[in-house]
Amino acid sequence: MLCVDDEPDVTYRIKRFVERHYPIDVWTAENGYTALGMMTQHTFDAVLLDISMPGMNGLEVTAEIIKHYPQTIVIIITASGDHEILSRSKGARFLIKPVSMNDIRVLIYQHFGLMAA
Repeated sequence: MLCVDDEPDVTYRIKRFVERHYPIDVWTAENGYTALGMMTQHTFDAVLLDISMPGMNGLEVTAEIIKHYPQTIVIIITASGDHEILSRSKGARFLIKPVSMNDIRVLIYQHFGLMAA
C-alpha cells in the first residue's frame, strides 16, 4: 500500500497502524509527484491519498494512477463529500476526514479481506 499526504504525521500514523496489525507493507510519499515516481518502481495494490496537496492534488494523481495502473485501488481522503470531487474521481473510493484507525481497518477488510491481528 502507498500512503500519500503532505503531512508526515498522517502517513506515519497510518503506516504504523497498518504494519502493526496487518501483513501489509506501507510505503509513504509526501506528494503526488513522488508517489507517481514510486509507482514506476514498485507495484502497489492500493494508494491512499489526500486530496489537498501542494503541486499535484489528489484528483490529478488519481487520474494518472487510473490511466497507467488501472488494477490499483485508489482511496482519496477528503474533508468533504463534495459531489463535484466525487464525480471527477472516476473509479476512486473515498474516506471522509477525520479518518480514524477504524476507518482504515474497515478499508483493509473491504479491499484486502484481512482482519486485524
